[in-house]
Amino acid sequence: MKTYRVNEIFYSRQGEGVRVGTPNLFLRFTGCNLTCMQETHGFDCDTEFASGRDFTLDQLIAALAECLDDASASQRANASASQMVRNVDPTNAENAPRRVRNAVHLPSTSQSNADQDGSINGRRENSSPARASIDNTDPANWIILTGGEPALQVDDDLINALHAAGYKLAIETNGSIALPNGIDWITVSPKVAEHAIRQRTADEVKYVRGYGQAIPKTVVDAKHKLISPAFDGNVLQEKTLAWCKQLVSDNPEWELSMQMHKVWGVR
Repeated sequence: MKTYRVNEIFYSRQGEGVRVGTPNLFLRFTGCNLTCMQETHGFDCDTEFASGRDFTLDQLIAALAECLDDASASQRANASASQMVRNVDPTNAENAPRRVRNAVHLPSTSQSNADQDGSINGRRENSSPARASIDNTDPANWIILTGGEPALQVDDDLINALHAAGYKLAIETNGSIALPNGIDWITVSPKVAEHAIRQRTADEVKYVRGYGQAIPKTVVDAKHKLISPAFDGNVLQEKTLAWCKQLVSDNPEWELSMQMHKVWGVR
């Protein structure tokens, strides 16, 4: 039976690009076909994607639904705790509500769970009462397919099954592998030479740039062209930010995109 090797599933805010700030499920696949290092790419890879476990399509859809239900329960718990704060005497320790942690990562993933921010929202989906109750104005459940390199595993069967389950699909790819049809939002973030890029159409193309790196001459046809300053771990050097701001100032067809999840301290 066909399986997909998955590193982790979690619920958070999109941290970068045109869709920054929107709530999404993140489906991170195991494995990548590249090794990004400071010496060769101007930045080191900041993601652990080597470990994982296998899911059938049915298991994967069930795991995604569970993650959304956990997010909904977490939001309701936060709302209840907030109400308790308003209704009890804060000086009385016995009446003080317990702090609720928004840990919505699946416990079966191999990577350690990280605390979420306190502003978890969800997406409505009629097949689940829990998900239907989550407060969000967009009726679609968005999944971001990421990695590693998700194009190593994403195929027609996966796309069709997730669409049939009521999801919209975004993908973050390095562009070295041509994607199947049917993905709703494509982000190409090239990590290879332009002649090696195989996915040449996208909704947005995003290049990470370190200090001193020039504006790219992209072969990707995208409505949005983004420059993202490289972080040193979770720290953005002022000179790198200034350099990238100057790049987009000198090249107005490009926009500045920050890795805001690192600023927010969320996944």
